[in-house]
Amino acid sequence: MQIFPFGADIQARAKELSDFASRSENWYRWPEVDWIPGDRPEYIMMAGTLRVVFSWTATRDGVFRHMTISNITNYPQPFAVWTMAHMLGFTGATPNAEGLVEGHPESWQISMNDTNGARYIQLVERVLQ
Repeated sequence: MQIFPFGADIQARAKELSDFASRSENWYRWPEVDWIPGDRPEYIMMAGTLRVVFSWTATRDGVFRHMTISNITNYPQPFAVWTMAHMLGFTGATPNAEGLVEGHPESWQISMNDTNGARYIQLVERVLQ
């Protein structure tokens, strides 16, 4: 099923990114490493005007799916955020008949940030204890 506004190419890239990030050798192990996923192309994808950074992040508190999504000028539309998260493997959301996710489960930790004019939304979901 093609998910509007995400075509087959974006869906394929989301699956590729999700598969890459979920392999334990590719986990972002904070604070053990001196880099961040947003500085590494293999953790980044573009979906139209949306920039998506996705990792599985391992900390002393557990392993988490972590997505940061931003738009060029404003916060991304909520349906785009929830749908992209679903495409990247976040659990608990159900797409509608068009493939869009219109809400999110309470298990997703969500924050909206505006840092130096960059507006982005961060989602975090626990994967492992």
